[in-house]
Amino acid sequence: MDDVIRASLGDRSARMIYAHLKRMLGSRTKIPSNLDAFSLELRKILSDTGPRFSLSKGISAWGTAALIERTIAKWVCKKLGIPFTAVGPIDFSSFMKDLKDLYKEKLPESDSLPKKEVSV
Repeated sequence: MDDVIRASLGDRSARMIYAHLKRMLGSRTKIPSNLDAFSLELRKILSDTGPRFSLSKGISAWGTAALIERTIAKWVCKKLGIPFTAVGPIDFSSFMKDLKDLYKEKLPESDSLPKKEVSV
């Protein structure tokens, strides 16, 4: 998640986003378990009516947030070796939950390593 946000919006903007999310969610580590809240807050941050955040004109906050979420989903799929086949808009929190479940299913039960959480 961090790589995508920093690559998309830059380090300064990423720090601003994380500062806002920390105020709203308590800490960055809580983001994976609060993806609906993350999506909502990302849209608020990027909107013209919320905290000021300058992006190129003509792209709505909803569209920008959706692009960032989609890019995060693609990146996680790539890291997990899962093809990204979604067409059109995605429900970010549901998509990421499905990825997490799929990842857990792919790990063998007898594996000596603990099952990892998909961290976005």
